[in-house]
Amino acid sequence: MTIDMLYEHPLFFDALESVDSVEKPLYYSFFEQNIRLTKAMTALKESLTASNKTIIELEIKLKEAHLLALHEKWEAEGSKQNIESEILETIKDEFNRFVNKQTKIKSHLLFPKTHHTDYFPSFCSPKKLYKSDELEWTKIKINTPNFKGCLKT
Repeated sequence: MTIDMLYEHPLFFDALESVDSVEKPLYYSFFEQNIRLTKAMTALKESLTASNKTIIELEIKLKEAHLLALHEKWEAEGSKQNIESEILETIKDEFNRFVNKQTKIKSHLLFPKTHHTDYFPSFCSPKKLYKSDELEWTKIKINTPNFKGCLKT
């Protein structure tokens, strides 16, 4: 998997927000230019017809050249490599954390089947798992009607 495959994924934006770097604003300006050029090229390709083929192909070639120049400048001035390595590391860490939690939950859900009990353990997970080191559960509150509803099922 390469980082450019994740550019428009919400997880990429969450990981980018978690990057703490003074170079982030410059990186972000290059990133936005890249997204705008890529979307413009996609729109041009979609608008390609037999009557405008020559003009559209020329415009696409110009945008591709501009995109290539942008990437070269981004690499040189926008800390692309450093910030994207941090983003990938964050995504990998969160993926590993998710897999570990999923494995743990599956083992708990399989427990009643292997030990012949009727009790199924319950779990709650907070949102924004990419900031899970900052989150801590201290208690869970269930009101009486909800608790009685759980006992009936």
